[in-house]
Amino acid sequence: MLFIAEAAMISGCCTVCNGPKDSKTTFAKDALAPYVENGQLPGAINVFYKDGLQETACVGYADVAAKRPIVLGAHHEAREAGIRKEVVTAPIVCGYIFGHDHMWGDAYLHDGTYGNSQTVQMATLPSAGYYGDLGYALFRTFSDRAELTLRQDDFFFNRDWKDSGKPRPKNWDARVAAHQGLKLAFFYEKPGNFYKS
Repeated sequence: MLFIAEAAMISGCCTVCNGPKDSKTTFAKDALAPYVENGQLPGAINVFYKDGLQETACVGYADVAAKRPIVLGAHHEAREAGIRKEVVTAPIVCGYIFGHDHMWGDAYLHDGTYGNSQTVQMATLPSAGYYGDLGYALFRTFSDRAELTLRQDDFFFNRDWKDSGKPRPKNWDARVAAHQGLKLAFFYEKPGNFYKS
């Protein structure tokens, strides 16, 4: 079974201009590691944040027996959440899903070092009805990957459109049609570094 773990940002979002600084503490890792080692906890990702300091811990695997990594889910994109490097370099993370943008999207995260870079598949989810791409995505696991399949029911960006008397924009329907049945794969084996330093 593949778990989708959620990153919890404690004490709110970062307000420091240059981003959070590493706290150089290991409280979460020290607390979680014994449970991972004895099999009680398959894996965890934890982010503590307070007053510009951040501690990130990535321990364990989602499927202990198969050593399958996890797909991490959060509201914000990993760069915005301040955990891009941890997501990309953690051996337990093979994908990242978020929904803040209210649109279906396929992208990847990289560690920012183009000469010796690692990547992780990333997906953005549709909205459940507020605006943008409207629908849901079905998450399935397989022996070598997890798959996310989009079911998009509609697209709109302006709630006042129906009362405007104007025709529905053609690109809205074209977007819905183009998105039907789209899939993304999160392969459990992370790509290695392809370039020599």
